[in-house]
Amino acid sequence: MRMVKISLTLVAMAAAIAAAQEVKMQKPESFHHAGISLAVPEEFRQQQPEDRFDVFRTVLLVGNEAVMAVSLSAFPAGKEDTADNFADATIADLRKNLAIRHFKVLKRTQLRVAGINGSARLVSFTFRGQETIATQVFFVRDVKSPSQPVRLCYVLTLEGAPAQRARVLTIFGEVVKSISLIPVRRPVLIGVGELSEPVKVFRKGFSIRPPRGWYVYVTETGMDMGQADYLAGGQPLPYVRVNVTDPQTFKSAKECCMAHLAFARKKAEGMNVETKVLSEGPMQLGGVKGYQLVIEQTPRKEKGPVVSGIIMERTVCIRKGSSPPRSFSLLLVGEGGKGRVKAYRKIFEKIAGSFTFLEPASGPATRPATTPAATTPTGEK
Repeated sequence: MRMVKISLTLVAMAAAIAAAQEVKMQKPESFHHAGISLAVPEEFRQQQPEDRFDVFRTVLLVGNEAVMAVSLSAFPAGKEDTADNFADATIADLRKNLAIRHFKVLKRTQLRVAGINGSARLVSFTFRGQETIATQVFFVRDVKSPSQPVRLCYVLTLEGAPAQRARVLTIFGEVVKSISLIPVRRPVLIGVGELSEPVKVFRKGFSIRPPRGWYVYVTETGMDMGQADYLAGGQPLPYVRVNVTDPQTFKSAKECCMAHLAFARKKAEGMNVETKVLSEGPMQLGGVKGYQLVIEQTPRKEKGPVVSGIIMERTVCIRKGSSPPRSFSLLLVGEGGKGRVKAYRKIFEKIAGSFTFLEPASGPATRPATTPAATTPTGEK
C-alpha cells in the first residue's frame, strides 16, 4: 500500500506541477508562403524576420530583455536531404561559430511533427557569454508543385536559460502539437495584409513599414525586404528595396529614373534581355513629388519557356533641407509579365504609402519606433 500511496502522491505532485506550468497558447497563425500553421504561448511577441528563410521569430520579454525565444525557419531541400542530415549540418555550423562556446548535444531523438518523422536535438552552449539551452526539431516535407518537385526542411527552435529547461521542453511540446501543414502559396498571390511597426533608418533619413512576416535587412545604401517564394527555389519574389544615393548632376527625379532605366537597359542587353517601359509618370513618395517607372524585362529565347520580370521604381530627389543632397528610390522586383503588374502594384502602393522622411543623424543604423516624428523635406517644385 505504501508504494501505491507514494505513487499516487507522486502523480498528484506531477499534476500540480503540470497545472502550474500550463501553457496558454495564442490562436494558430498561418504562414502561407511556407505552407505551415502553428501557435506560440500568449505572452510571446513577434519580431521582424532578418533572413529570407526565417518564417517567424517570437520572444518572451521581461522588461527589455528577451528570456526565451521561439523561431521557425524553412529551407529548400534537395532530393537526398533528410532531417538527420540537416540537423547534423546545423550542429556542425554552430560548432564553427566564433560567438558560441562549450557546445554540447545533450540528447538526440526522433519526433513526429504534423505526421512527419522529425529529428530532434537538445543542446546547450554559451553564446557571447550567455549560457543557453535550446531544443530543435528538423522535418522534411514534399510539396506539390505544378512546375517542379519542391522539398522543404523546417527547423523549429526554442531557446532559453538552462534553469528554464523544464519550461522550455513544456512549451516546445505545445508548439509542436500545434503545427499543421497547409498548401504553399506564392507571396505575390498572397499579397500584403497588415504592415509591421515602422523601421527607422536614421543614418539614411527614412522610415518605412514592412509587411508583417517579411524579412528586413538594413544595407549600406538603405534596406532590403521580401519573402521567400519556395515554389521558385526560395528566391525572394517579390522583394522591395530602398536605395539612398547621391543624385549627382541630375536636376529632377525623372532624370534620375531615366538614368537608372538606361543602366538597366544596357545591362539587360548584355544578357540578351529586352526591356519595355509599361508606364511612367509623376508620383509622390513621402509627400514629396517624384517620378515612377514600371518596366518589363523579357529574355530573348527561340525555344523553351520564357519568364519575364517586372521592376517598379519610384524616385524623389531631395536638395533643400538635406546635406548632402540625396535621392531616394523605392524599387520592387518580381517575376512574371504584364499579367502580374496589378498584383505587384497593390503591394508596391501599400508599402510606398508607409514611407516617411527623417532627419538624418549619426549613430545606430536603426532606432525604435518610439523616436521623434518624421519630417517632410522639400523636394521638386
